[in-house]
Amino acid sequence: MNTVHQRVKPSPVGGDAIKTNGKKQKSKVYPEVPLESMFGERFGLGVILWQLLYLVATYYVVSAAFLQVRASLPSLTHFQLIVVSPIVVHMLVFWPGAFFYWVLELTGSPRLLTRFKIQPSAHSDLKKHLKCAAIVLCNQLFVLIPLQYFAYDVHVLVGTSVSTELPSLFEILRCMAICLAAEEIIFYYSHRALHYGPLYRFIHKMHHDFKAPIATASEYAHPIEFAFSNVIPIMVGILVSGCHLVIVWFWIAVAIMNTLTGHSGYCFPWSPFGDARRHDYHHESFRDNYGALGILDWLHGTGDKYLEHLDDQRQHFAKVSANAKTDK
Repeated sequence: MNTVHQRVKPSPVGGDAIKTNGKKQKSKVYPEVPLESMFGERFGLGVILWQLLYLVATYYVVSAAFLQVRASLPSLTHFQLIVVSPIVVHMLVFWPGAFFYWVLELTGSPRLLTRFKIQPSAHSDLKKHLKCAAIVLCNQLFVLIPLQYFAYDVHVLVGTSVSTELPSLFEILRCMAICLAAEEIIFYYSHRALHYGPLYRFIHKMHHDFKAPIATASEYAHPIEFAFSNVIPIMVGILVSGCHLVIVWFWIAVAIMNTLTGHSGYCFPWSPFGDARRHDYHHESFRDNYGALGILDWLHGTGDKYLEHLDDQRQHFAKVSANAKTDK
């Protein structure tokens, strides 16, 4: 599946093909507007506080939904709660989120949002969206559901609670720390391994059919990759920590929203889901930014080129701003 790249008219903040010595070469194409967070630097206090507020609000919604389900459906068995409910949460977060970005990508409106597209000259048509969605659905049905089913015995072993007594703040923080660490470690190294010769050619290349990713493509992958780089990194932390089911729901919701955002192709300055430019750059360049959080990329130096890429964008928009002031 190849992303359809459409030629766009040059703009003060865009780029277009140029001719050098009679040969056509592609110049850099910049976003239409700066994509920096409106709350400051990525690891600055403003961004951290905004993300904490988002996490607290998400947990409140998830816990309220959990209590409502337990109260309205008291006949649900332990197996149904442990195996079926996380799959339902996964689907309820993934597909509406994916549909939202479908509308942006396929209609090109509203302009209030589409101007924040990271690669403004790249677009995918409806046929490719539908093919991507079909493969994603197959992965969810034939990989996600069986893995969740076989994990049930481990949940029983570690004592995953389904009680209506919600966990303490300490328990939430403990479980989330384990889940985040497990995802970063497993995803980084499995993802980086998938860029090795035969593994890339026979497995991971499919995911990179999208040089300009779309939200649905976050789970568009070979079944082996979907299992080891999508499902297992999220599942391991849950099983190791033995966390309460409401934390399971919360962690799945947050993880799915983040991966949708990372593949969406859009970077909204007010978004609390992290900087979508990180993973978008990975798809555009086929290198670097292998991790989910960026910690191991920083440790291994696999995020340096991306930082240079951001500096180049900042310099570009600084020149655009300076030229605009001069023209006045």
